[in-house]
Amino acid sequence: MSGKKNIPDGALLATGSLTGTLTDLTTDTTYPISATHFYRQPGAKMIGIVGKNPENDDSIYIYQMSLFFNEDEPPTQTYNVGDSSWRGSELYFDPTELQFVATKGQLILRNFQAVKVIEGEVDFIYSEFSGEKYHIEAKFDVRG
Repeated sequence: MSGKKNIPDGALLATGSLTGTLTDLTTDTTYPISATHFYRQPGAKMIGIVGKNPENDDSIYIYQMSLFFNEDEPPTQTYNVGDSSWRGSELYFDPTELQFVATKGQLILRNFQAVKVIEGEVDFIYSEFSGEKYHIEAKFDVRG
């Protein structure tokens, strides 16, 4: 990993935006979220979106939403959790280093390959061994 907020070495840095909400389902607390770092990881067929951890007041702690595909340039379509058309999504938090897997929901993805822009809308429930933990609803774009 590089020093840039858990961005893997060799990742292709991008620009972008994300706005939405993260709800902690165990406390029923909803936080606004945004993102500060975006990257694509060819070979791993992944898009990473990184922002400030909304549950922690210390600005050095982050969350990362990873989207895993079957190819470096995923086609425009709706991806449902559990479908074989993609490999799913994970959510990671600093400083706890906890990681959650999307168990319900969908990603609506639009890939404009000619101009290297991916836009999407996510609506995911993330779970861990003890059950459902987080709900993210957000719109994003990744450029580059």
